[in-house]
Amino acid sequence: MNIPPNLPGGPLTPKDHGELEARWIPRDDAEAALLRRVGSQEGAEIVGQVGRAGDFAGIAIPYVWPGENSVRDFRVRRDHPDKDQRPDGSLRQRRKYMGPPGRGGMLYFAPGTPPELLGATDVPIVVTEGEFKCLALNRLVRLGEADRQPFLPIGLQGVWTWRGTIGKSAD
Repeated sequence: MNIPPNLPGGPLTPKDHGELEARWIPRDDAEAALLRRVGSQEGAEIVGQVGRAGDFAGIAIPYVWPGENSVRDFRVRRDHPDKDQRPDGSLRQRRKYMGPPGRGGMLYFAPGTPPELLGATDVPIVVTEGEFKCLALNRLVRLGEADRQPFLPIGLQGVWTWRGTIGKSAD
């Protein structure tokens, strides 16, 4: 895949690569996936939060449709997500992964996914939660037989991204 122009951010840090490698995503795969390090201001711009309180620095995850060479959209995995206090006093992270406001759920495909697999009825799919899990599964696919793809990994943006609003009005 050619690198699209004007990607936000810069190269991932050694710490980023170490954390990704612990998730079974080697440096070459992270670079092929066009993962980028963004600062708080740039992250806020990507997720439509300019002027809002919070730290939006993290890893920008581009979404590229199989067979295309342009980025459809981004999500950001924040380094320091917001925290809510639970009734027992413990803290829980929220909004660790963010995308632009109002954006519906999108499917994530690992870079280099052959577009013909989208219509192949004889290739099983494996659906997972999250882009990084999809990248790790894609590595597993490449370790399979060289002459065929054993399955098509597809990443979902988490369970809450897919919820809808029914019967709610703006009145």
